[in-house]
Amino acid sequence: MLNRVTDRISTFEYMAYPTPVTPMPTRTVLYSQADGKLFLFSPGPFDEATFKELENMSSEIILVSPNLFHHMHLEKSFERWPLVAIYGQPALWKLKKQPWIKPYLRDIREIHTQLNTQMKAMFIRGIPALAETVFYDSDSKTLIVTDLMFNMDSTVAFGTRLLLSAFGANNKLAQSKLVRMNTKDKSAYKSSAEKLLDLDFARVIVSHGNLVEDAQAFKVALSKTL
Repeated sequence: MLNRVTDRISTFEYMAYPTPVTPMPTRTVLYSQADGKLFLFSPGPFDEATFKELENMSSEIILVSPNLFHHMHLEKSFERWPLVAIYGQPALWKLKKQPWIKPYLRDIREIHTQLNTQMKAMFIRGIPALAETVFYDSDSKTLIVTDLMFNMDSTVAFGTRLLLSAFGANNKLAQSKLVRMNTKDKSAYKSSAEKLLDLDFARVIVSHGNLVEDAQAFKVALSKTL
């Protein structure tokens, strides 16, 4: 089942399992562009009903892996739609043991050629292990992030709360310590994050946790990572 956020943005919610005892609420973001293209950021484990719903929305679907972690369900979607474009980091096929994707993978740094002027792709530099691209829709003032920030609450499972606590992201809007530990170029990261802070957004869609409707709260949380 899809959830409408704006006229052009919807989400698909599902549970990922980093370990058997740590179910993690996870979100696919759908962007319906005015030219008919449908972008799926972090495609999830779609069931048949969802596949059909997506096919009814567009005949031109584009799969996007926004970072080096959100790729697990790309193959299932590609098996369904073998002619679609796939965008992600060039290292995805090798580092994440996805050899099938190599002939089809397009560099996410070129995704701007598919996007209209309202949707902007912004690469987060300085964290090569994450290699995340953030998206900004100026029409709806919506920022789309994947693992750069979490916004988890206390309703998640006990094991998940323990895991999030270990990484400093339990029951709050915060960046995981795992991301900070993998920040190799702090100056490059600071420059990228400051560009996000300069954006005029009203909401933030995160892949893990609740949508953020308080832009200032997000900016304060992100500023703490600099």
